[in-house]
Amino acid sequence: MRGYRERSIKAQMKSSAFFSRLKKNLRKENTQRFIGIITITVIFFWIIQAIYSKPSPKINIGVVIPLSIVIYILTQALFLLVLRFIHIRIYPKSESPIFSAEVFSSMTGVLPSPIALVTAKGFILWMNTEFTSMRRHASIHSRKLSSYADLSVDALIEAGDAGVRCTISDTPYLVCGKPFNIGKSRGVSVLFTDITELEDTKRTMREEEILVAYVVLDNLEELLQIEQDGANAGAAEVSAILHNWAASVNGTIKEYERNRYIFFFAAKHMQTFIEQKFDILEKVRAVRVGASGTPITVSIGTTTLGDTILARETSARSCLEMALARGGDQAVVKTESGIEYFGGVTKTMQKRSTVKSRSVALALANLIAQSSNVLIFGHRFPDYDCFGASIGVARFCRHCGVSCNIVIDKSDKNLVKGIDRIRKSTSYEKVLIDITTAQNLLRSDTLVIIVDVNNPSQFYAPEIAEAAENIVYIDHHRQTDAFLKAPLLSYIEPSASSTCEIIAELLEQVLPSGRLSKNEADFLYSGIILDTKYFAQSIGVRTFAAALYLRSEGADPVDVQELFKVNLDDMQREAKFKSNIHIYRKVVAIASNLDENNTPADRVAAAKVADSLLSIDGVLASFAICRIDNSVCISARSSGSVNVQLILERLNGGGHYNAAATQMPDITIEEALVKLRQSIDISLDKGTQQN
Repeated sequence: MRGYRERSIKAQMKSSAFFSRLKKNLRKENTQRFIGIITITVIFFWIIQAIYSKPSPKINIGVVIPLSIVIYILTQALFLLVLRFIHIRIYPKSESPIFSAEVFSSMTGVLPSPIALVTAKGFILWMNTEFTSMRRHASIHSRKLSSYADLSVDALIEAGDAGVRCTISDTPYLVCGKPFNIGKSRGVSVLFTDITELEDTKRTMREEEILVAYVVLDNLEELLQIEQDGANAGAAEVSAILHNWAASVNGTIKEYERNRYIFFFAAKHMQTFIEQKFDILEKVRAVRVGASGTPITVSIGTTTLGDTILARETSARSCLEMALARGGDQAVVKTESGIEYFGGVTKTMQKRSTVKSRSVALALANLIAQSSNVLIFGHRFPDYDCFGASIGVARFCRHCGVSCNIVIDKSDKNLVKGIDRIRKSTSYEKVLIDITTAQNLLRSDTLVIIVDVNNPSQFYAPEIAEAAENIVYIDHHRQTDAFLKAPLLSYIEPSASSTCEIIAELLEQVLPSGRLSKNEADFLYSGIILDTKYFAQSIGVRTFAAALYLRSEGADPVDVQELFKVNLDDMQREAKFKSNIHIYRKVVAIASNLDENNTPADRVAAAKVADSLLSIDGVLASFAICRIDNSVCISARSSGSVNVQLILERLNGGGHYNAAATQMPDITIEEALVKLRQSIDISLDKGTQQN
């Protein structure tokens, strides 16, 4: 093979090299070719004599042998001329002494790294032994650089000294190209540097990076109210479990505050935690307190992002806050691919207190007082929890003496009765505005308060949220993702029955008795009734306390009931769902509306149908699905045994443990049903049902 490469180089040299090559070939012994030429010459000579000689032809040896030699020499010369022409056409002739055969012969087998000289089109002029052994399965006759590596000459020149990384036969290389001139054409010297050791070192450094995780016993305060001794004993047992977990990966965990831990571990163990779905959550959940056997739960926040310990610690703290905002009993992990959630399979315990409500109310009052005006809005297709919460926040703003407006679609059929009633109040005559008007009112010191939603994809006015400098979130749904813009205040309580319940508590802390109008109290009360199904689910002591406060301010359950009365059209919409119900996995009811001409009112009907399906014996979760415009809408409800929020989160939705929803654009109902069943299977198969 070396001789073949040398012949290729010699074919590009000056004419003197060509004649020396010819002389060398003539000295070579080639018996078969020479005998063949003599034979052909004898036959040819005999034919000529037979034509021009009348007597029998005779062979003249003295003529035949010299003639054969001449023909042989001419044949060899013609062969070399053709060979040289081919090489000159493909490989430009070198005018540099570096291309001498002696130089290349001395370089071959001596250079420690693979190296090759290639033309601008990627044809190989020369390569050393290390280059050929770099990829053994490549043809020895291959003359293209691309046959050995997925590289182009242009990419090498553009990369310059930085080089291009590639992998050949499972070996990583850094490839650098240096251009040079070959006559009038350009070429590139290509050097391959084995970076296996460098890559191994980098990988080891990445694996040994120190990551930070925050771990909090999120329901211990509530358990202490049930049984103090049992809760303390359970906390000690959980502490031992956490220390054993840290020791298993040679990490260290320290309690920096009561029942709050910080955990340091090597980055190489993060993938193991993820693959095991953070099974430490289940180990802690196995510790139960009191006669009722209530489990202790922990929340974990950690991340792989950040170039410094400080950056990782800050990011881990934000992940912990998100885990707590989502109701606890889960791990939130932020990686380069996004945010992942693990756990969250137990129902959230009510953990709010009047102390926290008072501190949030004071903080909110200060933010409102510092603003020139306030804009309030909720989610798309609002219900009475969203509308009632907006009315409650508007009352809060008025108490602070700041102008406010509620951004809403005043023609929304879902709230037609409520909007008609609020419009009759002179104090709210100009409070309700559309998005265009709200954009004209938006200034740098405007405060935007978003209620009953924290997922930007569900905002009624996302353009206002994007443009606003100051944002506040008040919601009872689990947080689905990190905020795109850090809010001034975020009060997200998944343990609350409704957003109206949260707003009622805040108003109770700041408003003097009797300052809440009857209409305002009715709307706040309607939100609680809607989300608790008339105090039948997702209720706690604070729920009844909020309802008692609203009743004392004039809320009338009879008047509130008028808001929820349906007409014949609404009942017919619900009938479309109920005519197509099937039970899936024995515990899940799915109702479908296959009509292609549905309106937003059918979305409300879907929510009502999902509620009513829970009355079926043995049904633990229900889903109502329909198509509205270009999206498939799904409403979900749970009796408290299945976390429907986790099921719909996989379909880019969200909500609450017992109530959730999603919208899936550009998809058919049949395709949506397939994805819904797959998500249900994941939840049920992985034991997301509450123990």
